[in-house]
Amino acid sequence: MLKNLLVQSPVFEPLIGSDIRFRHRDLNQQVVINYILKYELEATCYKLKARKMNKLVNLETNEMIMTEEGEILGLFVLKNKESIKSKIYFTHKKPNLYTRITLKFILLDESEIDIEPTVRIEKGASLTNTYLRVDTLLLSKNARAHVVPSMEILEDEVKGGHGATIGMIDENQIWYLMSRGITKKEAEKILIEAFVNSLIQETDNPEIKEKFEKELEKLKLD
Repeated sequence: MLKNLLVQSPVFEPLIGSDIRFRHRDLNQQVVINYILKYELEATCYKLKARKMNKLVNLETNEMIMTEEGEILGLFVLKNKESIKSKIYFTHKKPNLYTRITLKFILLDESEIDIEPTVRIEKGASLTNTYLRVDTLLLSKNARAHVVPSMEILEDEVKGGHGATIGMIDENQIWYLMSRGITKKEAEKILIEAFVNSLIQETDNPEIKEKFEKELEKLKLD
């Protein structure tokens, strides 16, 4: 019960969010609710096959061409004065692609990121369904994050959206765990693992899991 609560609870509040599916303000509330339910059902069914088609994001390149349905995953742990600066495009050129792009960053010490991920849907990529998500967890007051997700849409009949969150561990969640006899250090460890596990659970690919585990070794949570 506690594990499910932690995974479903946000560690931070969203700062940036957008979804072009709701650009028409004249939609009534029930229509929006029905649309959300339909969208979530599509996403749930899709994950049954997407878990075996994961790919790792490469922030060292300027563009990743989306040639097949699947999920692009990325986990990055930065410490000391490490930094990442990247402007990357996730370009869709083929029609009927269903893609999900999820990036997570954990920043320690004086590390920082400055990234501008962009989903591009080119002419001819009709019926594309895509979503870009970037979450950043700050474990130091000296860490800095600048994240600007965006979309470039050159085709009609598509679904697309993006969102980003930046924040520190929720003190209320730490207090909740401590009130049940858990130490502060252990509470922080649980919340960090919840932040990471929500991404790791997205893949069945052993190579990706291994790379994520190596990245997490930088945290020294034990």
